[in-house]
Amino acid sequence: MKKTLYGILGRQRNRYIITGIMSIQDMLDVYDIDVWEPNKPIDEQGSQRKPIPAHYRKIGRQFKKDSFWLPTSITLSSSLQLDGDVIDLNETQDTVISDLDDSKEATVELMNLGKLKIPLVRVTLGDNYKLRVVDGQHRIKGIEYAIRDLKIKNLEDFELPYVIMLTKNRVDEIQSFYEINSTPKRVATDLALQLLKEMSENSVNSDLNATKRAQLVALNAAMVLNDDPNSVWFQSISVGQTKNSSTIASTTSFVTALKPLITGRGASKVILQQITGVSDENVSIKNSEKTEEVMGNDLAKFISNFWEALREIMPSAFPDRIDDKNKWVIQKTPGIFSLSSVAGKLFDLMYSKAQSKADFSVQGIRNFLEMYAGVGITSDIIDMKTYWQSSNKTNNIIGGVAANANSQKAFKQLANDIFDDIESNYTESNPKKIIL
Repeated sequence: MKKTLYGILGRQRNRYIITGIMSIQDMLDVYDIDVWEPNKPIDEQGSQRKPIPAHYRKIGRQFKKDSFWLPTSITLSSSLQLDGDVIDLNETQDTVISDLDDSKEATVELMNLGKLKIPLVRVTLGDNYKLRVVDGQHRIKGIEYAIRDLKIKNLEDFELPYVIMLTKNRVDEIQSFYEINSTPKRVATDLALQLLKEMSENSVNSDLNATKRAQLVALNAAMVLNDDPNSVWFQSISVGQTKNSSTIASTTSFVTALKPLITGRGASKVILQQITGVSDENVSIKNSEKTEEVMGNDLAKFISNFWEALREIMPSAFPDRIDDKNKWVIQKTPGIFSLSSVAGKLFDLMYSKAQSKADFSVQGIRNFLEMYAGVGITSDIIDMKTYWQSSNKTNNIIGGVAANANSQKAFKQLANDIFDDIESNYTESNPKKIIL
């Protein structure tokens, strides 16, 4: 059965959107959640995570309250296209937008409102035509759960505001999703990072600045570490999807922690020179001829060796089972951010000591840390717990120093405390050898 919607056609820099109101039943009939899947061709790729039942059920239960409502718009996407490049929104026309896929029959018509200069449109969708959800999937699923599972009545007349983005194709939709979900924020979501990677690999928006290149290098490094059975981080980092019970770290946290090592004023010179293949003092990720994937693989070797050295020094803080991992914060946000920062400074210090003979192998890093580290990096189990143990109120376990760190400022202080101790011990042992 065909669906007819009414809305207002708007323009943003020769891109078109349709905004309006539709009944919840119409929304449930026409929506589609196109889920991102690894290794899927970008022209068939989705831009959504799998809906999280706990999230949408919580929304659904809110409908038990008569006062609950959802006034914010659901953002949808369609490959409906203009017949011409530009249309006059003040002129009445017949069908001005049509879907490129004739088998799915969808049209949009401008309607005549006489003297009113409002571009009202009638959207007609065929039996099998779907509008892909860009933002609002949990709200839709929440209402669906309220109606079909909780059997909450009186929702038949519930109406939802919507915005339909008229995208050129699937790649255009993915790029729009990335911009919507990453531009307003300092930190991109895990899925937005994956989509940025896929767009880069398919030459979509390939003119990347230093920040985005650094994000991709760090993301590739995180994926290598997550896939390596010998890595401390094997199958412990969420990739593309929401963090779940089998992972301990999000891609976003990992990428955000690694990025300062390879871009900006605090970047590690030795890491930059090693992964870019350029010995220039002013080396930059932006100007490297290597791909983000190759640089990410090289970065992963440094990071993997560093974390393996930590595991060999502090094996108790790196258990195998996820339940046991959660008893420590060394692989959670406090540890990821503070120790990533320490790693970059450590490599530069080691290079200043031995120059080209610096040993960045697991054994080389371990030897250096065992000789000079003390704060936060120790084989003493009591000191280890004092610094890295998680809090557990149920069992009356008081967390260590790092467990109380809950901000970037606090993570930076952890990193400074750990590295300052290393540098101080090194300087005392080698007063004339350090190169500033």
